[in-house]
Amino acid sequence: MKITSVPGLFGNIKHYDEHGDLVGESWPGLLGGYVHSDEHGAYTGRSTPGIFSELEHYDADNNHLGTTMPGMMYGVHHHAWDEGSVGESVEGVVSVYSDLDFDF
Repeated sequence: MKITSVPGLFGNIKHYDEHGDLVGESWPGLLGGYVHSDEHGAYTGRSTPGIFSELEHYDADNNHLGTTMPGMMYGVHHHAWDEGSVGESVEGVVSVYSDLDFDF
């Protein structure tokens, strides 16, 4: 599934599928990172900052899902905990990120 992430008005990030339907939202966490919810607002997990500018991703049951790290030139690379590299996100026009072949 390809996801497009768009900045919201209040520091949040809205995530849309390839059909333009809202599939989730991410809100800044109190100590950095993000708290994630589905399209209905139900908690689905969190992303916490790591030591080297990466984000560590966890599901609602606190299982480690993977890591997102800055790319060498642009965008970010996603690594699933048990699969290695699973895709990248590249910045589009007006700070919109499109996820390529990525589905945590």
